[in-house]
Amino acid sequence: MTQAVFRRRGRTLVPVDRQGLDLLATIGNERDVVVEVKARRNPKHHRLLFAILKIMVDHSASFDSTEQALVALKIATGEVDVHVNERGRAFFVPRSISWGAMDQARFSQFFDRAIYVITRRWMPAGTQEADVRAEIEAMVAPPDGRDAA
Repeated sequence: MTQAVFRRRGRTLVPVDRQGLDLLATIGNERDVVVEVKARRNPKHHRLLFAILKIMVDHSASFDSTEQALVALKIATGEVDVHVNERGRAFFVPRSISWGAMDQARFSQFFDRAIYVITRRWMPAGTQEADVRAEIEAMVAPPDGRDAA
């Protein structure tokens, strides 16, 4: 095991569970280690993305499914790798936005680009980003009004 979840407390990182404690126990005292820090993905943020994809599908004849809308969104935001085939023609391969492929910081950047692109490309003229954000926030809000994230 080489990964575990830690929480920042002041100037230190503290294990949040048994897995983290076990990992920490494998490191000798006063020993230097390399740490890769990734912010955990926010589940609510992920739900917000899929709420807006649903809006795109519901209000556009261009998409039959959230999967189609997501591919179009990845292309429109540049979240793709560009490849060239043997005839010299370029094509896009959408990148993964899975929890393992994209940490919270990178997902936040993608999400902000997505809102910008969706507002300008797939929403009625005059729609504001703030209005789109408010609508999707309302869609994923829990019935009791508390933030589930």
